[in-house]
Amino acid sequence: MEILKVDKEFSHQDITLVVNYLKKEKVVAMPTDTIYGFSAKLSSKKAVNKIFTLKKRAKNKQFIVLVSSLSMLKKYCIVNTRQEEYLKKIWPGKVTAILSSKVKHFGNHSLAVRLPESKYLLSLIRKVKEPIISTSCNISGEVSLLNGEDICSRWKKEKEQIDLIIFKKDKQNKKASKIVDITDIEVIKIIRK
Repeated sequence: MEILKVDKEFSHQDITLVVNYLKKEKVVAMPTDTIYGFSAKLSSKKAVNKIFTLKKRAKNKQFIVLVSSLSMLKKYCIVNTRQEEYLKKIWPGKVTAILSSKVKHFGNHSLAVRLPESKYLLSLIRKVKEPIISTSCNISGEVSLLNGEDICSRWKKEKEQIDLIIFKKDKQNKKASKIVDITDIEVIKIIRK
């Protein structure tokens, strides 16, 4: 388990380190523009399976996926004109949208996707050149951990270890993203407020 300490802003060097971990199919616990999340490249079965193990989570449950643009989203999801108009109203931001996926992910034909506001996250995703998973740093059913210290102390006694934990000193958001299902744009469903 390696630790990266970040004062207020991520430096170019910090981003490069995190990108290298993600490209090497590692799991990173890092702050997002909502809460801390376990992150990995979407295409890395090895890292995604490790997140399932870390969270002790059922394999049929989805993770949120972060994208850097609408054009990246369209490579992975089916998006019609009305859905795109809706997404342009809520993104970038703290709202996750469920859309039909072009391929099966985590045993599902839908994908929960968010375009974050955070400049460092957007930079990270662009440099990885694909979406990244983001799911709360906790065991499924337990409360989400909101800082690097708590994540580190929670996982130091577990057999499965997080590869990199980012300690960021500024105040963290304590609320997960709102989730809306827009697979049928005629009937938008609020999944999480």
